[in-house]
Amino acid sequence: MKLTSAISNKYFATFCLLLGSIFFVSPAQGKVVTVGCAGAPGGPYNYKTLTAAIQANPAGNVEIDVSGTCTEAVVVAGAQNLSIVGKSGAALRDPGGSPPSFGAVLEIDNSQNVTVQGLLIGVASRTIADAIPGILVQSSDVRIVQDRIEGAGPSDGIDMLQATVRLIGATIIENNNDGQGNGNGVALFGPGSQLLLLNDFSGNCPVLQGNDTGILAGRGGTVVRAPFGRGCVTIQNNAFAAVIANLGATIDLNVPHANPGSVKLLNNLFGLYAQNGSHFILSGPVLIQGNSIDGIRLRTASGALFPSDGASGPTIQGNGSNLHPPCCAPSAGIAVANNGSLDIQAGLVTHNAAPGIIIEDNSSVRLVGPLSITRNPIGVQVTDVSSAAFFLAPSVSGNTRVDVACGPESVAHGDASAVGTSHCPQFRHHREFSADSTRHNKPMP
Repeated sequence: MKLTSAISNKYFATFCLLLGSIFFVSPAQGKVVTVGCAGAPGGPYNYKTLTAAIQANPAGNVEIDVSGTCTEAVVVAGAQNLSIVGKSGAALRDPGGSPPSFGAVLEIDNSQNVTVQGLLIGVASRTIADAIPGILVQSSDVRIVQDRIEGAGPSDGIDMLQATVRLIGATIIENNNDGQGNGNGVALFGPGSQLLLLNDFSGNCPVLQGNDTGILAGRGGTVVRAPFGRGCVTIQNNAFAAVIANLGATIDLNVPHANPGSVKLLNNLFGLYAQNGSHFILSGPVLIQGNSIDGIRLRTASGALFPSDGASGPTIQGNGSNLHPPCCAPSAGIAVANNGSLDIQAGLVTHNAAPGIIIEDNSSVRLVGPLSITRNPIGVQVTDVSSAAFFLAPSVSGNTRVDVACGPESVAHGDASAVGTSHCPQFRHHREFSADSTRHNKPMP
C-alpha cells in the first residue's frame, strides 16, 4: 500500500508539473530584466523600451517586466522561453502611421514557449487596406495570459499562421469592429494552427466581445478545448458571429458535465457558423443562447452535438429572434442546409423564437436520444429534399405549432415514440409506434 501510495503521489506531482507548464513559463536561470516606458513609476529600469530589451536578449530565456506605456511596434523572432510580463497598468500601444511600417503591434515569429501576460495591447484606427492586428503569431507557440487586446475598426485582435496560441484566464479581446465584417477577435489559418481556450487556476475565462466576429478559423485552423477539462470561454455581443469555421476548419468545444456553461456563445448574429467543408464537435453542456438569426448554422459542412463525461449535451436556446433575416434563409435554433449533415446525440433545443431545427436543401440530421426539442414554434422542420432520422426515442414535444413538419419530397423516419404532433405524411404518429401498439388487434390467448 505504501509503495502504491508513493507511486500515486509521484504521478500526481508529475501531473501538476505538466499542468502548470500549460499555463505559466519560468525564464531559464531566473533571469529578469525591467523596462520602464512613459509614465513608469519608480525605477531605475534596465531598458527604456520593450524593443531594446528584446534586442538585448534575442534568444529569450528571460522574463521582461514592463512598466508604463510603451508606444512602439515590437518584433520577437527566434526566441525561446521568453516571458513579457506587464506590471500594474502596463500597456503596449500602436505607434500609428498609415500605411504602417510594421505588421502588428506585437509580432512573434518562429519562437517557442513565449508568454505575454498582464499587458493592455492597443491598436490604432486605420482603413481596411492598412489595418494590422494587435498580435501576429507565425510558426510559434504562445500563451496570452490575462491580457487585454483593444481593437479599432477593421483590425484583428490576434492573427495566427501555422501557430499554437493559448488564451488563458481573464484575457479580453474586444472592439475589432468596423461594422462591415472585417474585424476578428482571433483569425487563425493552417495548416495546423490551434487556438486553445483555457481557464486559469482561479476559474477566470477568456472573453471575446464587441468584434465583427469572435473567432474566424479557416484553411485548416482548429479551435480546441483545453486538456484536463479546463476549456473555458465567453464569446458575446459580436456583430456577426461568435465563431466561423471555413474551408475545412475544425471546431472542438468540450465542456465537462460538472461545469455547465463554461463555454458560451451569446448574443451574436450567429453563434456558430460552419461552412465549406468545415466540421465541428460540441460536447457536454456548451451554451449557445440569444443569437438573433441562428444559434448554429451549417452550410456544406458537418457537425455533431454529443454528451461529454455525463448525459448532458449542449443547450441551444433563445435564438432566432430576427424572423426576417437579410438574406437567404429563415432563422432557427439550428439551421442545416446546402448538403449539410448533423448528428445530435444529446442536448436541449428550447425557447427559440424560430423553429428549433430547420433541415433544408438536400441535408440530413440524425436525432438520437437522450435529446429534448421543446417550446419552439416548430420542433423540427424538414424541407427541400432533406431528411431527419430518429433513433432511441428523442423527445420532440411541447412545441407551439407542431413538433415535426415535413415539406414536399422530404422525410422524417425512425423511432417516433417520443414525438408529439407531426405533419409528415410519411412519418406515422407516435401512438402507432407505442410499446403496446403491436398488441391491440391480437386475440387474447
